[in-house]
Amino acid sequence: MSEIRHWALMVLLLAVVGCELEKPIPLGQLTDDALAQEVCSRCHDYPEPNLLTRSSWEKILPQQRHFLGLVRPGENPYRSARGQEAMYLEVANVYPSEPVLADSLWSRIEHYYLDHALSNKDKTRRTRMSQTPLFKADLIAPDLGGFPAVCLLDYSETENLILVGDINGQVAQLSSSFEVLNLTKLNNPVVDIQYDADKDQLLMLDVGLMDAKDLPLGAVVSTDLGSFSQRALLFEELFRPVDMVQVDWDEDGQLDLIVCEFGNLTGRLSWYRRTAQGYEHHILLQRPGAVQAEAVDWDDDGDKDLLVLFAQANEGLVLFENLNQGRTEVHDLLSFHPLMGSSSFAVADFDDDGDLDIIHTGGDNSTTHYEHKAYQGVRIYENQGDRLLVERYALPMHGAYKAVSADFDQDGDRDIMVCAFYPDFSQVDQSLIFLEASAPFEFRPQQVEGADQGRWMVMDVGDIDRDGDVDVMVGSFLLGPGIVPQEVLRPWINDQNHILVLRNQSQVSD
Repeated sequence: MSEIRHWALMVLLLAVVGCELEKPIPLGQLTDDALAQEVCSRCHDYPEPNLLTRSSWEKILPQQRHFLGLVRPGENPYRSARGQEAMYLEVANVYPSEPVLADSLWSRIEHYYLDHALSNKDKTRRTRMSQTPLFKADLIAPDLGGFPAVCLLDYSETENLILVGDINGQVAQLSSSFEVLNLTKLNNPVVDIQYDADKDQLLMLDVGLMDAKDLPLGAVVSTDLGSFSQRALLFEELFRPVDMVQVDWDEDGQLDLIVCEFGNLTGRLSWYRRTAQGYEHHILLQRPGAVQAEAVDWDDDGDKDLLVLFAQANEGLVLFENLNQGRTEVHDLLSFHPLMGSSSFAVADFDDDGDLDIIHTGGDNSTTHYEHKAYQGVRIYENQGDRLLVERYALPMHGAYKAVSADFDQDGDRDIMVCAFYPDFSQVDQSLIFLEASAPFEFRPQQVEGADQGRWMVMDVGDIDRDGDVDVMVGSFLLGPGIVPQEVLRPWINDQNHILVLRNQSQVSD
């Protein structure tokens, strides 16, 4: 990176929007619980102390103190970052240079959290579920080399393409029998793709680093759909991008790219406006944790809006309402406390009222406080208009990571398939759950054949075998936080089953 471009990025980071504690919090006669709520809710939804065990809070609270500018003698709040990353974080002023809260008040908050922490780790009882007969498991081990580490899985019915990407930066096109047809390799993992049909190209999102780092190592790279032999760098210096969507955001007839640059302590939601000369970069929101974006007509006015899920500290679902020609109005639709572990969302009309409802999964456990959380799982919110979403269904599920909705059983309503990347490894057969709809916002949870054969991080659906119904593909990624018992992990490594295809039997049964 040239020195000029390096400092340009540093200047951009100065605009980071994080915790809005610009002025010292005044002293008062607040009780400990009221003090904790007052301080913590200024940055995000208030997390109750009983959401985690004491041992987890003991790991978390020292870093939270740094966000208040409270640094003890000899401490370096940036010690986990090195070199260039540390410079970015310091310039972004992630941790205030001066205290915004008296240390004595922080000590009261800290003791309050430790004294009222969850007494025991979550020991949610195993829920008895029958196994759905709707899907037949087909384990796939394509010739990619190495143990399963799938971070991209995509099926396009329009293009009739199955694409799989792994931790080694490989992106492979597979045949309907899952043989490798074309293969390209980037320096880093590819975590999302978009089809550029006009140019017969595949756009690949290079994450840079899978680990939570604040370094501009990500990029968007194109390759030809015919042979994967030609590659071109479209733009680079993205802060750990994890998702992108194509949409004509300024309504000029060109498909732009919206990129979720998750980052870690810093990040942003970027609009790359397509022009005849290339792409122009605009920042829609400077905020870490953008994990997924969807372009939908949320307000039913004929143009595309953006729904974006943020999954870092200030967690929530945000609506970017498209006013016209790229002008945007931002609205918070849902907010969650910072321990929810938001991982994905999907839209579907569950009550046939003509508007879009929301499925949300919260199950990310990739932080220092890895422990099972009873409040994580799948939730469905009904759209009641005027940007009001009301929770109508909830299913506890350890490590819930992605949910996809379709009429899998072909009975006229919307079912859901959910995968877990951070499951309870003693109940790994429940890391895939099929929610069969019985009425609007009512579902019957069922286990799925083959769920115990991998660690599922990515998922896609479609009529893969072209028999008239909707199948499911999930990809196994054996890395990640959490202690996986050797008796569970060893067979996964030996069998090298990268993909589980759940072949829908509804047409077979007919």
